[in-house]
Amino acid sequence: MVFNGLPEVFEDRVQDAEIYMLKRIYDSLQFLTILPMVQNKTGLFSNYIHGDVNVGKPMYTNNGVNFNEIQFGQGKATGGQTLPAGYMYRANTRNIDKGTYESDLLSFYNASVTQFADYYEEQYANAIVNGGRVSAAELAPWDTAENVIDNEIALDDEMRYNDNDDRTGYAPNTAIVSRKTKLTIDRALRKEDYESNWNYVASNRLSEGDFCIFDKFNPGATIQKYVNPNYSIVQALAEDGVSKTEEGEPIPKSFINVDVRSNQPQTEEHYVWAESNVNIHDKNGFLIIKA
Repeated sequence: MVFNGLPEVFEDRVQDAEIYMLKRIYDSLQFLTILPMVQNKTGLFSNYIHGDVNVGKPMYTNNGVNFNEIQFGQGKATGGQTLPAGYMYRANTRNIDKGTYESDLLSFYNASVTQFADYYEEQYANAIVNGGRVSAAELAPWDTAENVIDNEIALDDEMRYNDNDDRTGYAPNTAIVSRKTKLTIDRALRKEDYESNWNYVASNRLSEGDFCIFDKFNPGATIQKYVNPNYSIVQALAEDGVSKTEEGEPIPKSFINVDVRSNQPQTEEHYVWAESNVNIHDKNGFLIIKA
């Protein structure tokens, strides 16, 4: 992702740290770019996965329109909440003279981003795998371009229609897979110079052989997050209706909170934290292949 920061008037040490971490988290946690993100001020959400949809044919009469009722099967409702995670680093500003302060601080922010990305990637992947519809398709190994094409065709049809042969409204174009599975598919496609119609995204928190297939333009889930505008210049700007830099570059949605406190002489406490989770809206929005 390309993001060159905010106007100079907003720049200071804390905000620079937030922008730096935001760039890193978007590069590391690809779920943030493939699922819609929603600011959740309460931290709570209703996770409702409806059952199969029974849709009859539209009805027509010479005297007007009769409305055919769409019936939803028995669904499942559960409560969900955003999951907080955070880190603190106590810095001794005397180290500025020793030349280690900036490098230690950078190491702290880098380590925090890595841990955030791994933690939320695992939470998101587990929620999607457990909340999606499990595929019943008989698939070939994904080690040749021909097999990849055949598998995509079979899964495309399966996702577009439910067990009653009714349309689901979803057209698959993206698959989240393990790093090893993505390498296997990439090798198969490049050997035969074939470009897939799907985008394969590698996740280091997905088991080998597992697939999460979905429609990026109509996903059945959102990322729920809460960012406090008092600790995020990006969220504060968003709440003021500012979504682009002065150069016209879009500002990505906030994800990280940052705070710095000086409680003692020559000591600074640096805090970074995030609060997020995935909310599955429709099990048909994700077709799951289990290894």
